[in-house]
Amino acid sequence: MVMLLNDYRKGNYRSVPWRFTLVLAGAIIYCLIPLDLIPDFIPVAGWLDDGGMLALVFAVFRGELVRYKVWKRRQENLAEK
Repeated sequence: MVMLLNDYRKGNYRSVPWRFTLVLAGAIIYCLIPLDLIPDFIPVAGWLDDGGMLALVFAVFRGELVRYKVWKRRQENLAEK
């Protein structure tokens, strides 16, 4: 997910709806900020809500992530040639 955002930011990959990049960036920021729905300093529960957030984003946007993975693999294959 981070790689997709990085390629989008660099302008390398633009075949993704803007709302996806917004939701994905929000989910990553949510996981990085220690004070969220369940603060990260609470053992286990604090990490579970972060994981749940990423799992939800992955489930909702799975098709977008698969398309990006295929695109990335093609780019890597072209670079090897």
